[in-house]
Amino acid sequence: MIPAFTSLDDFRRWRSQRERERARFDELLPAIVNKDGLVPTSEIVLTPNGNWYLKRDKAIPVVPHWRVEPIAALLQARPDLWPLASLRVRPESSLVGRAPVFGVPFARAVEHAMQNNLSEARYWGPPSLNQWNAIHSELWVRIDRLKESEGPSLGLKAWEWVGEGVEINYAHMILTQDGGSARHLDGANIEYSAEADVREIFARREKRKGVAYSKYFRLDGDIAVGDAIEIVRHFFLVKELVCEYFDCIPSWPET
Repeated sequence: MIPAFTSLDDFRRWRSQRERERARFDELLPAIVNKDGLVPTSEIVLTPNGNWYLKRDKAIPVVPHWRVEPIAALLQARPDLWPLASLRVRPESSLVGRAPVFGVPFARAVEHAMQNNLSEARYWGPPSLNQWNAIHSELWVRIDRLKESEGPSLGLKAWEWVGEGVEINYAHMILTQDGGSARHLDGANIEYSAEADVREIFARREKRKGVAYSKYFRLDGDIAVGDAIEIVRHFFLVKELVCEYFDCIPSWPET
């Protein structure tokens, strides 16, 4: 948040301080990010009032990237999940809006994947009739039966598009074969060269490589499937589509 200034000199001092903090952030970042460009939570210090600072320089404040703000709030309130996470962070907040829209059950999809090695589902939410600026959204989820050295497991991939532009939100899970828990979860944003490429992905249900890929969070460990689904719900922009597919628990807090 930008404070209220009583003079031009106050503003200049504040701006200079922010520039120093950003320069120090850029200096420290290469040493603390993992291969996905994310900062492990072990490198972040939380204050009692909820502010974040870099562990290597507690004078440098950071905030979660806007795409993972809801996930960050969720993880911060869960001491059991917080140590498992890595997040994309920034030296200052961003302002962004989200378009509310709305959107087959996950349990049946798991059973189908275990029997047939593959289960797919596609949903779309039409624009809200009472909101002129709302656009339609699409969700495509694919569950594959995997064979790994640790035993049979399921790989879940989900793509979300909010109906315009060249960016897709993407989530990936590795689940136990019964779908009861997750061993891995991450979320990313994929950018394509043209909107036509994005439309083809959902129309033909064909995976395509984008021109840019940015990961925003990652968790590794034993994660209850309910927690994993809630994290995906927080990351994707259109909560209703996620809830329709995953059959969200009614007692979950609204976002």
